[in-house]
Amino acid sequence: MQAPEKLAPQSPQPMTLLIVDKEPLVRSELAQLCLRVTDLHVVGEAESGGAAIDIAKCLSPDVMLIDVALPDMSGFDVLRGPGNSGTLGIMTSHQPAFAERALPVGA
Repeated sequence: MQAPEKLAPQSPQPMTLLIVDKEPLVRSELAQLCLRVTDLHVVGEAESGGAAIDIAKCLSPDVMLIDVALPDMSGFDVLRGPGNSGTLGIMTSHQPAFAERALPVGA
C-alpha cells in the first residue's frame, strides 16, 4: 500500500495572518491560538477597518481574520479596500445572515 499523498505542498514560508477585531481580548485569544500552528505567523492586529487597511498595505498578509462589525466600517469594506485583492478574508460574526454577504466578496 502506498503512502497517502499530502493535500497541499509544504510551503517554505509560513502563511501570514492579520487579525482584525474591535475587542482586544478576542484579538489576543486568536493570536494565542495561532501560536500553536507552526506554519502560520500573525503579522499584526487591528481594532478598526481603517487600521486594517493601512496595516494590510504595509504587511501584505496572506489571510485576514476579520470581524464583520467594526467600529468604522464593515469587514466587507476592509476586504474591498485598496491593496487587498490577493488577500484571503475569513469573516467572523455571531449573525448567520452575514454569510450570504461574505461569499460574493471573497470571504
